[in-house]
Amino acid sequence: MKSKYKTKKEQILDIQSYLFFNKDILKQSHGLNIMQKMFMLEKILLFF
Repeated sequence: MKSKYKTKKEQILDIQSYLFFNKDILKQSHGLNIMQKMFMLEKILLFF
């Protein structure tokens, strides 16, 4: 799989902005069960 990022730094900055953007959504996700939360985290961690 080809990365769309030129550098690791770009990739990390993109993940940070993604997490920042989504942290309110994650805070409001009390309705989600543990498995769904773990799945979301796994999808985020796949970026690394």
